[in-house]
Amino acid sequence: MKVNKSIVLITCRERFFGQTRKPWVSMDTQKIIYELQNYGWELNEYSFDDVVNKNINLENRIVFYSFSQITDYRKYIKDVIRHLSKKNTVVPGYELLVCHENKGFQKIYFNNLGISEPETKYLSSGNEIQGFNLSYPLVFKTLDGSNGKGVHLVSTENNLRKILKKYDRIGAIDKMDLLRRKYFRLKRIYKEYPEYNNKQDYELYKRYVTNNKSFILQEYISGLSFDFRVLIIYDHYFVMKRFTKGKDFKASGTKIQDYKYKPEKALLDYAEAIIKKINTPFVSLDILQKNGRYYTVEYQALHFGINVVVKTKGYYSKKHDGDWEFIPNNNVIEEEIAYGLNKYLSNNLTV
Repeated sequence: MKVNKSIVLITCRERFFGQTRKPWVSMDTQKIIYELQNYGWELNEYSFDDVVNKNINLENRIVFYSFSQITDYRKYIKDVIRHLSKKNTVVPGYELLVCHENKGFQKIYFNNLGISEPETKYLSSGNEIQGFNLSYPLVFKTLDGSNGKGVHLVSTENNLRKILKKYDRIGAIDKMDLLRRKYFRLKRIYKEYPEYNNKQDYELYKRYVTNNKSFILQEYISGLSFDFRVLIIYDHYFVMKRFTKGKDFKASGTKIQDYKYKPEKALLDYAEAIIKKINTPFVSLDILQKNGRYYTVEYQALHFGINVVVKTKGYYSKKHDGDWEFIPNNNVIEEEIAYGLNKYLSNNLTV
């Protein structure tokens, strides 16, 4: 698609563009615009609400947009971006927006790219585990959640089912209705549905009103005491090492982090191979390492934690000879985002 050197920037309410210190703290949107203008881009800014309700017609444009961690608002954003993606180039791509806070779709997306490790199953209820010959232990994860929330090591099927019970919910009103249906409902007959019976209807209705939590089961990489967070902004690689605490197998959420860690070349090469397959200007990767192999267990293409940027005091860049060097830098997230977007668009689109 041939495009002019202009960008449509779509922000959340009150010009929010996530994130900085916390998911509810915005970047400086005006600074992102200023930095992009310095690279020679023209900017038109709208909110998601503007696009939906003010008859703004966008075609053959580059659309750069904010994500959100708020569940219902994220659904709203998905609707808008899905619509815009039909006639525009949206950055990040629509599928990467679906991946955001959705570990299940992350598995689907990676599988389509030929990235199959660690082995992961995406299930909508505990009943579906019967179709697999699962080898325990496994890592159970809810689809959303950060800092290790919703993540459990399961050692047996019984252990897994106990965890699922904590997440499966029936509302108070539905519980009362189930009691009525089970013990106090008179026998009913429907001439149009002669196979009907109260007991079967009760069982079907109970399944219907039970809020099953979708989840993933991921291959457990044992014996690890750390993992890596690698945040890539085009060709700037920000790296930190995160450590587990006590007997907990999770490094995410412990806050025990090394921002001065010097990564092996193999880690940076692996991260580079991942972003080339994803084809996006930014991605944050959570990476495990064992016996010389690397595994991406989670990733986000925007609205990621930025401590790895602001605390590392520099980034890694690949030299022409294939080696990597550390470039000291006073990293500013808005400057980095503008840099990455400009480099990506300049090298991937006809402008």
